[in-house]
Amino acid sequence: MRDADTPSPAQPPTPIAPTRPSEEIARLGDQIYERDIRARVEADHHGKIVAIDVDSKDYAIGDGIIEASDRLRATRPDAHVRFVRVGYRAVHRFGMALMDGHDLHVRVTDGGLVVIRPTE
Repeated sequence: MRDADTPSPAQPPTPIAPTRPSEEIARLGDQIYERDIRARVEADHHGKIVAIDVDSKDYAIGDGIIEASDRLRATRPDAHVRFVRVGYRAVHRFGMALMDGHDLHVRVTDGGLVVIRPTE
């Protein structure tokens, strides 16, 4: 018998459920967005972020990724999430100022990484 001052033995960690590959989450999320969500959100939520659980097809809207994710995970903590920015082709955008006379070389690697460097 163990008394209250004796620490309990360490519990084994809870196994983590297998996750979907990121490419599958992206493909399913895009399909769900186009088929079920886009028409509902496009008029009133331009520029907002939609977090989509690809398993349940539930979604949440926020001003940014963290807000949309927090709202979705409040009801779907184990969600496989795809993020979409309403009215845009990409969630994140970037830009740069170019000076006259400078050319850039842009290359996309097999893994989807975009490499931008001055042309030599």
